Amino acid sequence: MAKKGPEEKSRGMKDEIKLFNELRRIDQSLMSLKTAFENLKEAGDLTDDDIDVILREFEGFATGKVGKLDKVRADLRSLYERYYQRYHDRAIVSATGGVCQGCFVTIPPMRLDIIRHMDSLEVCENCGRILVWEEEE
Repeated sequence: MAKKGPEEKSRGMKDEIKLFNELRRIDQSLMSLKTAFENLKEAGDLTDDDIDVILREFEGFATGKVGKLDKVRADLRSLYERYYQRYHDRAIVSATGGVCQGCFVTIPPMRLDIIRHMDSLEVCENCGRILVWEEEE
């Protein structure tokens, strides 16, 4: 088996980091959907059809999440799963504004540059969450 060159390794890492960014969006969507479902359920505003639609949405997101996780290396997947058990939808957070959006601690500029260029998967030194770059709007 041929060893991967630096460019191939870098490309692979960037692909995995993109998958983590997609997982973050899926987790956020699932949490929003769950919150909306609970609010509607409490208000008594749900019909059986509404419940069916929401359950199908949950199923679609969950299927997409499993598909994304299957593409991630086993060691990174176990890291994600460990943090997901602890932080749920906030296991992967952005480093927006140079700050971890999980614990709001400032990220050192050199690490921020690594996150921005997707050179390696980085975790917050304070809370341990997985950090991804998200362009500021």
